Amino acid sequence: MRQLPHSVALQKKHADNLVVITVNFDEPNARADVLDLLRQAEAAGTINLMSRSGASDEAFERFDIPDGALPHYKVVDRQGKLFESLVSDNFDQPLTPERIDATVAAALADGAN
Repeated sequence: MRQLPHSVALQKKHADNLVVITVNFDEPNARADVLDLLRQAEAAGTINLMSRSGASDEAFERFDIPDGALPHYKVVDRQGKLFESLVSDNFDQPLTPERIDATVAAALADGAN
């Protein structure tokens, strides 16, 4: 949730070139609370999904999130190919807004070529 405002800001900054999709892993019965948080974050410009099975092993497997490490970003190029996965548990490269921005910028630059 701490990364959500940054994700929303990225969507607004790159509105013509970037699609941001969020996935919430709260339990399905928390839907109303999740929607309220998304409204507060002004996340209407993003595509917001909610895992049907919460933060279960099945959900992490289906979304290809190793070890359930959250937050987890997948940067995908225009052809649908994975450009890079950004995982919070990488101690050599912590998941910071700057690292996310740099990866998105690199992916956008790569897609421009």
